[in-house]
Amino acid sequence: MEKGLPEGGRLSPLEWCLYIADLVNNLQRYFPHISLPPPQHLIFMAIILFMDDLCLIAHSPQGLLRLIQHTQNWYERNRCLLSFSKSKVLAFFETPSQNHSRSHLTWRVMTHFPTPTYNTFNEVNFFCYIGVMLDPTLSFHNHCIMLISRIWTGLASLRDRLQSVRSPSATLLFRLWQGRVEVHLPSHLALLSQPAQTTRLQSALDLSLSFRVPPTSLTLLKLDLELPPLDLLTQAALARVHCHLQVLPPDHLAHQLFLLRTSYPPRPHSLEDTMRHALLALGWLHDWDDCSLSLAIHRRSPPHRWDRTYSRSL
Repeated sequence: MEKGLPEGGRLSPLEWCLYIADLVNNLQRYFPHISLPPPQHLIFMAIILFMDDLCLIAHSPQGLLRLIQHTQNWYERNRCLLSFSKSKVLAFFETPSQNHSRSHLTWRVMTHFPTPTYNTFNEVNFFCYIGVMLDPTLSFHNHCIMLISRIWTGLASLRDRLQSVRSPSATLLFRLWQGRVEVHLPSHLALLSQPAQTTRLQSALDLSLSFRVPPTSLTLLKLDLELPPLDLLTQAALARVHCHLQVLPPDHLAHQLFLLRTSYPPRPHSLEDTMRHALLALGWLHDWDDCSLSLAIHRRSPPHRWDRTYSRSL
C-alpha cells in the first residue's frame, strides 16, 4: 500500500480492520460452506486474522487453492501485495491415502499484475505462525524444541551480561535469569500439555538455573524463591484459559468454539480434556458439566505456598 497511516499509529488498527473487513465478507459470500456446526452459530472459519497476518483454512487441497486464488484476486483489485515467499501450506491430520490422492497437485496461483505469472507456495511439515510452531498433528513437539533453544539462547545472553557485572547479588542473578530465561515459558505452557514435554522443559530450566547454583541446592532455592514446578504452572495456565473463555462475550468466536467443544464429551488429549484434568487437579471442578467457577475458589486458604503463588497469578 502506497498510502495510509503510519505503522504504530493509534488509528492504524481500526483503519486496517475497516479495510480488511471487505476481504472477510467477500470470502464468506463465496465460501459459506467453510464453517463449523451447528449452523445457528455461523462460525466462519475460512480466514483467521491477527493484525496484518492471515490464515486461510479449507476442507480440501482443491478448496484451499480456490481460496488462495480468490484472496490473490482481491489483493490485486485493492492494490495489495501477497508475499509468496513468506506464505506456507501445512496439512493437518492428513492420512496417507489423502496425501497420495493429491500427489499430482501443485500449489500455484495466478497473478495478473503487472504481467500474468504463476507463483508457487511451499508446503512444509512445520511452520512458525505468530510465535507458535505448528505441526501436522498439533503435538507441539517442535514448539517444545523451539522453547528449549530459546532457554539456551537466553542463558548465553545472561552470561554475556554478567561479564560486565562485578559480584552480582543472588537477587540480581535471579531477576536477570527470570528476565532472560524463564520469560520464554509462561505464555506457552497451555500448549504443552503432554507430561513428557513439561519434563523436558523442567530439566532445561533447572539446568539453566544451575549455572551459578549447585544442583543439590536447586530444590531449596526454588522453595525459597517460590518458583513452582512447571506441571503446576501448566495446570494454572489451562485454568486461566478456561476462565477466560467463559467470560468472553457470547458473540465472540473463541467463546462460541468453547461452547461447541464442551457440548460433547471431551476427546482424549484435546484442549478441553487437558483443561478438565487441570481443573480437577487444582480441586476446582468435580464434574465437566459444572463449568461455573465462582470467585470463592480464589479466596480459599491455600494449603501451601505453591497455591499462594498461583492465587496471585490467577
